[in-house]
Amino acid sequence: ENTHLRIQPNGYKQPCLLAVLDAQNILIQGGILHGERDEHDYSSGGTHEWENLITIKACKNIKVEEVVVMDAAGDGLSINGLGHAFADNYISSENVLITGNKFIRNRRLNLSVTDGHNVIIENNEFIDASIDTDKSSGTAPGYAIDIEAVRGADGTLYQIAEDIIIRNNIESGSRVGGITVHTGDRVTIENNSLESNISYSTSIGTIIRNNTLQAVSEKSKTYGTAITAGRNDRYERNYGNRVYGNTITGFSTGIKLANTDLEVYDNNIVDCKVGLTFEILTNSKIYNNVISSTINSSDGILSAGQSKYIDDVSFSYNTIDVTRFPIQFVSINNDAGEENFKYIIDNNTLIDGGLTISNSDGFTLNNNSILNGRIRLSNAANGSILNNTINSDTHGVRIDSGCHNISITDNNISVDSNYQCIWQNNSDSININILNNSCQ
Repeated sequence: ENTHLRIQPNGYKQPCLLAVLDAQNILIQGGILHGERDEHDYSSGGTHEWENLITIKACKNIKVEEVVVMDAAGDGLSINGLGHAFADNYISSENVLITGNKFIRNRRLNLSVTDGHNVIIENNEFIDASIDTDKSSGTAPGYAIDIEAVRGADGTLYQIAEDIIIRNNIESGSRVGGITVHTGDRVTIENNSLESNISYSTSIGTIIRNNTLQAVSEKSKTYGTAITAGRNDRYERNYGNRVYGNTITGFSTGIKLANTDLEVYDNNIVDCKVGLTFEILTNSKIYNNVISSTINSSDGILSAGQSKYIDDVSFSYNTIDVTRFPIQFVSINNDAGEENFKYIIDNNTLIDGGLTISNSDGFTLNNNSILNGRIRLSNAANGSILNNTINSDTHGVRIDSGCHNISITDNNISVDSNYQCIWQNNSDSININILNNSCQ
């Protein structure tokens, strides 16, 4: 426990302290490993980001435990393979256990996996990944943990990272983020405690569950997103992913959603400016989430900016209590080819503020309970409002200009005096069918 191993100050671009290459049944245990990021000579140019304190390359059955890994000019620990995944000489790293270690201030990443199968990263502490120091600046990507196998633009697999478990770790102070699956499949991220974010960019079958994310930095509180599930520019490469059981507190945005075949459920999102947001989403389910916020002008479920489209998506059984818009969908399904796209908002409980659909097509609002608010439609088309219970201190359902092909049926509406249960701007609305609603 009192062993200290150090990389001496140098100007090399790829130095390494401990390396294990094409070996089996290896234990690295105990001790403190020191990099030289603050004394490194960067004068030859380039990023000098490839110094590793531990490199595991093309190994099987390897365990790293109870080691302190600190101040590398690059990564604290790197797990990778030998050769390209499509080549005959390819050897992956398999059955790797990283447990009970502490990673501190490594300049690029605290830990990276570029090629690995059946990797477990558990019970570690990740501190101040990639932060700037007085003598050296952090360099990209800047995460505590990065899963990033290289793939070609055509999808060619140069490296493979899959069947990875990241659990019971503690992260704090990372410069950019906590855990990211940039490129990797079947990654389970569970029961971790983080101050920074979790994300995936290109992934199949990844699970993000039962994590606790607490915003601490002003960056996270002002514009940070706790969980980013997918990327709009990688639609066909992300599917089969699940985000559930997480507790998120204080981030600007709780969860951002994208791509297809995604389920987001049983999350508890507290005091975020926006609970859930999305742009492109298909064949997905968002349900049983609780979103509550006392922050001024906070929103529940919100379409992001100029949203693209959603189809075959349901937002169900969510409970939302925020200070501005519980649900607001704007600019959805308006382009050619999206005429038959559909989404449903059903069985949600909205505590205060109601539900707005604007400049959007193809919606069904069904069996929602709006306790103190209203439904407002503006330039909305091809939708229905069915069996909702609405209690409002203004108009219960407000139909502004530009709406067409809307049915409003079997709703139970209560409003204050001097307001109407259903108010309609008749200037340019077309085919608005109002039937069998109860008005009090």
